Amino acid sequence: MFFPLQVTLVLWQAFKHTATGVRDVVAGKTWRKALLDEAADAYVDSVWCEGDESLSDRDNHFFQVGATFAGERITNEQHHELCNSVITGLQIANTDIVLDACCGNGLITDVLGQHASAVIGVDFSTCLLATAKAHYGSKHNVHYSQMDLTKPDLLVFAGFPPVTKVCFHSAVQYFSLEDLREI
Repeated sequence: MFFPLQVTLVLWQAFKHTATGVRDVVAGKTWRKALLDEAADAYVDSVWCEGDESLSDRDNHFFQVGATFAGERITNEQHHELCNSVITGLQIANTDIVLDACCGNGLITDVLGQHASAVIGVDFSTCLLATAKAHYGSKHNVHYSQMDLTKPDLLVFAGFPPVTKVCFHSAVQYFSLEDLREI
């Protein structure tokens, strides 16, 4: 099973020649960006949505997004501490509208919804979002949407309310430095 760093390394190996300055332009995009736009959704879903049928849904959710340590799923206490550190660090209040960027399967988004007025979870993976909606999306103040964060203007066009806080937990490794500057 792949974990986030491994996915990043696989993508880096596939596209490392672009780092040398050799770029093929496809419709105004670099070759790497064009390929990612076309193929990444299917690739990401094929990696993240393979489950181990012997695990409970909740265990699978932790493994699905790499919430593991030494090959074992993190404990409920560790997950609780992780969520508390996000809530405390962002100073989430019950009046906040939170954007959970790269929300994955909703493990943290669900907890954010217990503390904020509304939470908008966005992710590139339709499979992870399907898991989030199926297991955590029944709350009235939590909404999930598929989008590419390298196109942040889509948030405005998607009809989202203005957000007051942004959670970007365990996601930086999925973006190039250029993409992070744009986001």
